[in-house]
Amino acid sequence: MNYQNILILAMKREEYSKKPYKALSQEIENFEIKKLFLRLGQEEIKHKLKFWTMSAKKILTEN
Repeated sequence: MNYQNILILAMKREEYSKKPYKALSQEIENFEIKKLFLRLGQEEIKHKLKFWTMSAKKILTEN
């Protein structure tokens, strides 16, 4: 598995990781806990964006 494939796998895992947080936030009535789950889901999106940026930089430096 090369560097690019590892980054793609990492992005997919981050996308998958946000789903339980979103689902939990929709089931919880307590506003503070709901916010916590939404924040955790947003962190997963930030991680995915970081891997995407790393991937884009790698592609740009190769071309």
